[in-house]
Amino acid sequence: MADFAATLPPPGRPHPMAEAWEPKRTLTLDAARRQSRRLSTLRLVFVGLASASFSAFFGFMTLHAALGGFGGRDEVSEVESLKMINPRFSGRTGAGGLFDVTADTAVRRGPQSDLIDLAQPIYTAKDRRVTAKTGVYNQVERTVELSGDVVFSDVDGNTFTSTSAFVNAQANSVEGKRAIRGEGPLGSVRADSYEIRDGGDRIIFRGRVKGTVNEDQGSTP
Repeated sequence: MADFAATLPPPGRPHPMAEAWEPKRTLTLDAARRQSRRLSTLRLVFVGLASASFSAFFGFMTLHAALGGFGGRDEVSEVESLKMINPRFSGRTGAGGLFDVTADTAVRRGPQSDLIDLAQPIYTAKDRRVTAKTGVYNQVERTVELSGDVVFSDVDGNTFTSTSAFVNAQANSVEGKRAIRGEGPLGSVRADSYEIRDGGDRIIFRGRVKGTVNEDQGSTP
């Protein structure tokens, strides 16, 4: 019991262990306060950066919409160059008649171009019809360049086939520099090139022209 009492501090003095504990506790509280202040500052910084980012993003989108989109010409180009399904182009021939150009699909070559590429085009004017696999229609000059399995037909029963044709609605004519074969009520014909004028009233064959005439038609007075 005497040994235990000797280790106790004199009355009125704090225990040495208490003195050793108090400074650590004080330092820990100060560190916690500093840490809390740092976290608060970081939160404010992050919130500020996030607000600035959102403001910049929405500002950019607003400006983009107000100007019609940056690179607007390219966007319009893509829209104007989209494929058209079952297009139809109409106009007047040089003789005052009407003509139609239809196709399965059509694609304009460019936003400023007057040329339109056609798939399975059909040119119709008055009483004749011309079909082909592909074609190029010029809206300004009112011409159609046809190629691939070109077939001409009219209400009189005449049918001509070739591999190319150039239809000029303004001149009301069709011209081809490739071989042509034709059959109709009067007979058949073959030539190296051809030209159809006056809306089909005149057909001119050139080159090595060969033809046959049906006997019943040839004997008619």
